[in-house]
Amino acid sequence: MAAAVPSRRMRLVAHDRRLAIFLRDFDREVKMPLERLRTDGERLVREMEELYDLELPWLPQAVRSMNWLIYFAKGESAVALEGATVVDVWV
Repeated sequence: MAAAVPSRRMRLVAHDRRLAIFLRDFDREVKMPLERLRTDGERLVREMEELYDLELPWLPQAVRSMNWLIYFAKGESAVALEGATVVDVWV
């Protein structure tokens, strides 16, 4: 007796089932590192905010009120800090 050859439709259904299982497994494998990256990113943001809050009181008032984009545009150097803390005095 000859073995029954699966029809094209049955092969496609089996292939679709294997593909669905593969994609579900792939999604699960990607989701874990993605969640880890997301939580690490949130933790780093909180840590940076805490460090910023700790360092800000030590800066001169002129620097504290300075726009950070201007500070970085000046090269975030001692010269930029010096320029920010110089007070204009009218004589």
